[in-house]
Amino acid sequence: MTAPIPKSKLSEISKLFGKAEDTLKLAEHLVLDLSIPAVNQLRYAGFHLTQAHVAKKDKISYHIESVIRHCKRAIYDSYEVSILYLLKEIAIFRSDYNKILITPVIQNYSEKVNEIEEIKKHLQSVNKDHREDHHANIEVDYDKLLAIRNLFEISREELNKSIKSERNKFIIKAAAVLIAVLSLLFVILKYFKDCNSNYKPDKQINKTVKIEGTKQHTRP
Repeated sequence: MTAPIPKSKLSEISKLFGKAEDTLKLAEHLVLDLSIPAVNQLRYAGFHLTQAHVAKKDKISYHIESVIRHCKRAIYDSYEVSILYLLKEIAIFRSDYNKILITPVIQNYSEKVNEIEEIKKHLQSVNKDHREDHHANIEVDYDKLLAIRNLFEISREELNKSIKSERNKFIIKAAAVLIAVLSLLFVILKYFKDCNSNYKPDKQINKTVKIEGTKQHTRP
């Protein structure tokens, strides 16, 4: 004989299932792809919910707890997919601007980088067999990481201006160096040209000396 499912449990399941659907849609919108693990978890939750309605009294609790566990796991899996996607976007950002100083635009950039690393550690430290126990904590990490990603993205315009400014400065410096080199080369070439114009061959010099010497020994 079956027994009715406690209203408190049904209320909890309803809230968790709704939350799981919301996070799944959020991940789908962000990543532009469906999170298969999360979908499977909701499918398992639906299975256990139907079983709870037809199970014997001593089995109802098991199925209800399974529903709750799978809903929480679906929430975790959806947030995890979203976080991994955000980490990839942040990695692209850091690669794009790794050759310029970011702190003039994002003053707390170092702090944000530390927060990113902490979120990575959180993901790595989670027991893969009990991810559902961390569904609430991962939501906090997602919200924090989303804010960081958004901050980085809106800073691109100013950072691009900085890159353009640095590039212009480099061009000006390079042009100045080139002009200096060309000027020096011009001076060197002029020097050698002047030297060549004042140069007299040895034969001409010897001839002059000989003529002058002959004149000195000529008798009147």
